[in-house]
Amino acid sequence: MRTDTRGSIIIVTLFAASFIIGLIFGMHGIGHAIHTGDAKRDAADAVAYSGAALHAHAMNEEALINLAKLTVLSVYTAAVTVESIGIPAMSTYIAGLLAALQLEYIPQAVEVGEFAAETGAWLAANGPKLTRVLKALDEAQDALANDTYRLANLRVMLTARDFINVRSGFLAQRNDLPLKKTTTAVTCAKVPPETLLQQFAAAYKRFQPDVLGVGLAASEAGYMPICLGLAAGAGQAREILGKLGDEGFQVRGYALGQELRTQEEGGVRVAAWQRDEGGGQITRLRQTLSQVGLAQAEFYFDGRGPQTGANSDLLFALKWRVRMRRYRDLDNFATFSGGCTRAFGGLSCGEIAAALRQGESLIIH
Repeated sequence: MRTDTRGSIIIVTLFAASFIIGLIFGMHGIGHAIHTGDAKRDAADAVAYSGAALHAHAMNEEALINLAKLTVLSVYTAAVTVESIGIPAMSTYIAGLLAALQLEYIPQAVEVGEFAAETGAWLAANGPKLTRVLKALDEAQDALANDTYRLANLRVMLTARDFINVRSGFLAQRNDLPLKKTTTAVTCAKVPPETLLQQFAAAYKRFQPDVLGVGLAASEAGYMPICLGLAAGAGQAREILGKLGDEGFQVRGYALGQELRTQEEGGVRVAAWQRDEGGGQITRLRQTLSQVGLAQAEFYFDGRGPQTGANSDLLFALKWRVRMRRYRDLDNFATFSGGCTRAFGGLSCGEIAAALRQGESLIIH
């Protein structure tokens, strides 16, 4: 007698369907968990990169202002040098020739008198203006150095909110631009000799070659002392504080958001075969660490040459760039905790910082 086996496949199908549905549920939860984690990591990358990019942009602006100072100071110094050294030297030279009865230099004596009057009038009208310009540029550099971090933090807070499940982003450590005021010699020494020669030659072009040569020689000799005197009052350049790659050039960004949702947590549990349900370290840290993303970027000078001194181009060339770096914590997440409290209202900040410290050896960023 044959047994009727019709419908027996339904039992197998039900078990298989349940298993497949479970796998789909698990994969769905894992996908959500990965997506949630990726969003926070991407947001942290954007925060760090955006903050470092703003710092690099500020460094390029510092270099641009240095160049503007250099131009203004060069013009101002050349005019003062002509008036205080060049004209007296030419006058003395022409007076000696006239005393030797070389009367053909009488027109040159008249030219020197007219030139002295013109130069004096120009300096009287424009000298105070040039001094104010130099001081204004100096104040602009101070503002860039001191306010870039604050502006970057405001910018990254908005940047982070463009990512799903991310509430806020912030830069933890207070980083002003790594700059210092240089000695005045740095600024004056950056003026190319050929530029000085052209400036003085243009000023003395109305004179005969020998008179012009006297003016050039006297002006070249007196330029540096006069430049140092003018730069001491206003127009000091900025120079790098420390070395490239130091902590002053690092920007650490953080993104905070929602923790894993129930369906995402369920997917992770399915993938883990429920093995950490007994309260293992992964279970304890998972929910807390799912709220944060962290990243590090660096602004750097994309060029060669000495970093300090009169020949340094670090703050006289617009070659500051930004790049991502591997995250390195320096103070056991203390700056993170402080920055999180300021930016996020303190919500879960202590708990997250503790989880980061506990799970640091497990984190691969």
